[in-house]
Amino acid sequence: MTGHVADLVRLTADTALGRDLAALGRWREAADHLRGDLRRIQQLGVPSVEADVLMELGRVLAELGEIEEARSCLRRALVFGDAADSGNLKIVQSLLESLPAG
Repeated sequence: MTGHVADLVRLTADTALGRDLAALGRWREAADHLRGDLRRIQQLGVPSVEADVLMELGRVLAELGEIEEARSCLRRALVFGDAADSGNLKIVQSLLESLPAG
């Protein structure tokens, strides 16, 4: 597999690693990993995947207490609107509402 599709498949697998690190409570590693994934997905230009990574990164950053950056990621995820998974957008909205006022 080569080209854009191969890049997307590799990135999807990488993103899963970031999610796994978060599931293990390895928040800092997960955040670093997801930030790298986000940069790469922005280069590929797949809005639905970018919104998913922003949602996960926002959740991880909230766990780390990095509330403003978490809020920024979550708001950016909402901007994708119809290009993002509607179920994930509901999760993003819920995560935003759960953050402390800032």
